[in-house]
Amino acid sequence: MKIVISETVRSEVPNLTVIGKTLLIDGEVLDFSVISNGATVQREDTDNQYFKSAEVDNNGNITIEILFPYNANSFPKGKTIAKEIEVVDGVVNPYVEIEESIWK
Repeated sequence: MKIVISETVRSEVPNLTVIGKTLLIDGEVLDFSVISNGATVQREDTDNQYFKSAEVDNNGNITIEILFPYNANSFPKGKTIAKEIEVVDGVVNPYVEIEESIWK
């Protein structure tokens, strides 16, 4: 599963976990195993505040776009948000290290 990050003005940082074709956002289950290949799920199809969209390609690969806060004060020191994250299974770590010279 590929997760693409889009920035939003929210300040809360969601917890993301991937289990197969299921994404948990703060414990809320979004099951994409029932979505057919070639289909798209839009924000209007769910009421999760962080979900933006999902696309299942013809090979069954899933790309999910998540809204994530851009407020740098909510990030651990020396880290920023990744723009894309490939996840097989497990807790999603959305942070990547930034060069020390940038944040000093």
